[in-house]
Amino acid sequence: METTDSRLLSGILEEADMKAKQILEDAEVTASRLLEEARLRAEKDIEVERRATEDKLKQIRFRLQANMASAKRKASLRQIDESYQQVMNRVLSSLDAKTVGNYLGTWIAEAAIGLDLKQAKVSFSPQCPVTEAHL
Repeated sequence: METTDSRLLSGILEEADMKAKQILEDAEVTASRLLEEARLRAEKDIEVERRATEDKLKQIRFRLQANMASAKRKASLRQIDESYQQVMNRVLSSLDAKTVGNYLGTWIAEAAIGLDLKQAKVSFSPQCPVTEAHL
């Protein structure tokens, strides 16, 4: 009976050992599969993040180009305004009633005739006043 029990016990142990080996193999396969899935997911996440970063970088570059173009445009306009102001200052400093007084009446008459007006309203500045004598 001991041999039968021993063989039965041996069979149970062998079966348990085979079952344990099978469970270990299945666990290794599952772990390997899970590891590969995690690696693929991580690669996919990295690629998505890389694309998002590239898109943000493109947007930043576009904004930078737009800001640079705007700054250049503003600088150009500022330079034009400053040049215009310099010219106006020179004109105003050189033109006064004494300088152009002899010509004002003629210019006003030519403007009125050119505009086909019977009467003309004349505006003037304090730097170059127009008087009745000019008209």
